[in-house]
Amino acid sequence: MEAVLWDGYKQLHGIIEFRAEDLSFSLLDFKETDLQLIIPFRNIKKVCYHKLYALSIDGVEVQTNDNKVNVFVVENAAGLRKLVEERIKYLK
Repeated sequence: MEAVLWDGYKQLHGIIEFRAEDLSFSLLDFKETDLQLIIPFRNIKKVCYHKLYALSIDGVEVQTNDNKVNVFVVENAAGLRKLVEERIKYLK
């Protein structure tokens, strides 16, 4: 699934992949490298919608047990949130 990792200032374009135990985000510009963000599903404590510029729901915010927050902007925020929540529930 194509996504943008958003920190409030910078946009990093990439691909989200769902693997057996984790969510992986790989940067499009660095797809031939090992540079990627890996979030184990067991480490996710909360998944919620994220509004950009208070206009509409454009993203999904993934909060981890170590108090990190990653915002992924996608075309189908509801679909991404549902997939993450289902995987978390399945692994519990």
